[in-house]
Amino acid sequence: MNPNERGASLVEFALTLPLLLLVLVAAVDLGRAFYTYVAITNAAREGARFGASFPSNTSGIRDRVRKEVENTNLTIPDGQIASPQCYTYVDDSYAYGSSVACSSAVSGDYIKVQVNYPFNFITGYVIGLGSVTMSQSATMAIHE
Repeated sequence: MNPNERGASLVEFALTLPLLLLVLVAAVDLGRAFYTYVAITNAAREGARFGASFPSNTSGIRDRVRKEVENTNLTIPDGQIASPQCYTYVDDSYAYGSSVACSSAVSGDYIKVQVNYPFNFITGYVIGLGSVTMSQSATMAIHE
């Protein structure tokens, strides 16, 4: 092997290494984003499940959402958990009825819990992507 060829290989490696590292970090970011998405989906679902039994207990719903992500690296403050919304039941329809106060919701009405989470990309610092707010909501029928 010619000494000049060894130098050329080193230059080629030096040029492709940053691109390979960027692809690796982007793959890790995609995994983190999916993990976060699943975690906030489960948290919203768990909050709605609790709210289906106790629709007027807003603090209990928020506690249940935070408890669901307790074993993850996520922290969801109260400001990221939207106030639960309740809707009346509409016969033979998959649409929500009119909005109703959760304290006066009756069995068969719906409760909706929404969780918002600001996700920061690692690659955002490199390519200027920054953060994205992930939002997930879950709706369940109230069964007091």
